[in-house]
Amino acid sequence: MGLVPTPHPTAFAAKRLAPRQDFVHTLSAMAFRVFLVHGTFAKEAEWTLDKSPLREHLRRDLPDIHICTTPWTGRNSTRARHTGVQTLSTQLRDSLAANPFDQHVVIGHSHGGTIAFQAVNSAEFVERVPAVLLSTPVLTPRKRQLSDRLKWAFASSAYFSTAIVLGTIGGFLNLPPNLIVLPSMITAGVVIYVLYTYLLRETNFIIDHNNVKALESIRMLIVREAADEASSFLGAVQLGTRVINILFSGIEGIADRVGEWSTGAAKQPFRFRTLAPNAVLVLMATGVLSTLLHSFNDALHLSLSTFWTMVVLSLAGVGLCFNRRAAVDLANYGYSVIFVLLAMIFCMPAFPIWLVVSLLAFPIRESILSAAFVDVSPETTPEGEWRLVHYLPTENMFKGWRLAHSAAHDDPRVFELIVKWIKAGFVPKAGPLRRDCGHG
Repeated sequence: MGLVPTPHPTAFAAKRLAPRQDFVHTLSAMAFRVFLVHGTFAKEAEWTLDKSPLREHLRRDLPDIHICTTPWTGRNSTRARHTGVQTLSTQLRDSLAANPFDQHVVIGHSHGGTIAFQAVNSAEFVERVPAVLLSTPVLTPRKRQLSDRLKWAFASSAYFSTAIVLGTIGGFLNLPPNLIVLPSMITAGVVIYVLYTYLLRETNFIIDHNNVKALESIRMLIVREAADEASSFLGAVQLGTRVINILFSGIEGIADRVGEWSTGAAKQPFRFRTLAPNAVLVLMATGVLSTLLHSFNDALHLSLSTFWTMVVLSLAGVGLCFNRRAAVDLANYGYSVIFVLLAMIFCMPAFPIWLVVSLLAFPIRESILSAAFVDVSPETTPEGEWRLVHYLPTENMFKGWRLAHSAAHDDPRVFELIVKWIKAGFVPKAGPLRRDCGHG
């Protein structure tokens, strides 16, 4: 029979101090392990270093505290943050296994708070590890619902603009035409397919790893300071993409209204008030037939005179007056073609600019590229009911190059709040702990 190891005497005292226990305890017996997670582009953040004001304050007010940092790249991408979540989860798992009776707390700033939230918001840690989020934008992605017409407009614009750019490059290189036209068209198709596949994969990854609903028993302290530049920037990006979306939705809305106007009139062809929409319907359908006839002539190398062309179109127009279903189908096709052409006027010059900007602005590349497929809004809290602690930055926070976005991890008021919140989590309660940021 093996020997059963005897726990350290303080282990029982520490266990009695775990949340939601009914034992009488004292805070002095509790050991704390705090993990600090830096934000985006802040791999060597001063507030996480050994002599930072936050660390000094935690050491002074909390007994027996061990503080460490969670390393991650700090890149502004969902994949980088997901790797950070995995790193933090491994740290917590190892620390909880080695120190099961110590209280673990995660403090994250900016997207470091995103990592903290996603790590503790799991069945493995939600009951054991609370989190403090400092100036954290909670990203809420929604996949864009694009109509078939808009998809065709985007795809056609991307294809033709890519082919034109490739053809222009070939012209500057003085290549012969047979090495410009067909290779440019084929290469453009391959490029657009690869880009679409990549963006679709990235979009699904963004949605899967950001759309996180808070678990019911999660314990979080959410702190923000006013005039947060990072949230304002993310909001400006979202506003820009929303305005573009409204523009295309407006063009499509006009096409839908005209279609509904003329299609509805087709049901009542012999009334005076429907003469105008019926005329538009027949003219649009005849115009589509004219385009098809022109393409047919070119394909078969036929040459109809103007007279016979008018005769054919006149007979077709008369026939469409009686065949309402064919007229509606042809007219709706024409409306869609016109919409795609109008959208392409905006999209064709915008597509190469979009790609170039995404390559040059590498720090926000994911935000620019994914904007075509997903709408990401930066929220102050996760979905649900939360209490939010919101401070106005002091005058000292705006001196020099300091940003309000960084004020939370340097603000003494936040230090006091964090310590108070951590201590309050281990005072016996009459009822269950609340699912909000504070406990008194």
